Amino acid sequence: VDFIDAATAEVFVNASNMLYDLQVAYGLVTDASKFSSNAPETSEGSLGALIDNQYGTFFHSAWSYTVEEAHYLQMEVSEPTESIFFYFKKRSQNNNNRPTDITILGSNDGEVFTEITTINSGLPTGASPLDYTSEVITASEAYKHFRFVVNATSNGTKFFTFSEFYLFPGNQTILDAIATSKALVEAGIGAENFDELKAAFETAYNKVQEDKFNKLFN
Repeated sequence: VDFIDAATAEVFVNASNMLYDLQVAYGLVTDASKFSSNAPETSEGSLGALIDNQYGTFFHSAWSYTVEEAHYLQMEVSEPTESIFFYFKKRSQNNNNRPTDITILGSNDGEVFTEITTINSGLPTGASPLDYTSEVITASEAYKHFRFVVNATSNGTKFFTFSEFYLFPGNQTILDAIATSKALVEAGIGAENFDELKAAFETAYNKVQEDKFNKLFN
């Protein structure tokens, strides 16, 4: 077993927590009131759980009452945005209701929506992996509202769940931070290029922390 000193252990903790740091620093939705849904479940879960950094909480779309149309999660961003990507973490309590087909639409008035793309492969449905990061999605124009319509789930229900859901701009700083943190965690301390991976991660991490501080306190 490789010995991990306190400083190296801290690096791994920081890498594991990178996604929430990115959400705070760059997330396009940092206020839960900017989330909405046509089918929120009333007996459990909440929209606020999507950005609380708690794996044990979740949003659940409606199972205790009927909504005929496909259930969706919608969000409003502060400035119209053309290039986005999203990250989600699956609900921890069970392995059901995983989205397998998601159509993403955009709008500037929150009423009339235009289809941007559909994702129907690569979405996690098993016990592992726990999360998913999309490719960068570029719309034909900038939008202020984004709607994620779940067309199908892993066990055939209309309702779906997410533990966390972050929307990001298609920013290279964010993409680099995700890539370096993931590479470090997956390689582990025994990797031949560990020092190189650690240095790349720390450079990205320091940039994120600087931007996070500026957003929170400037």
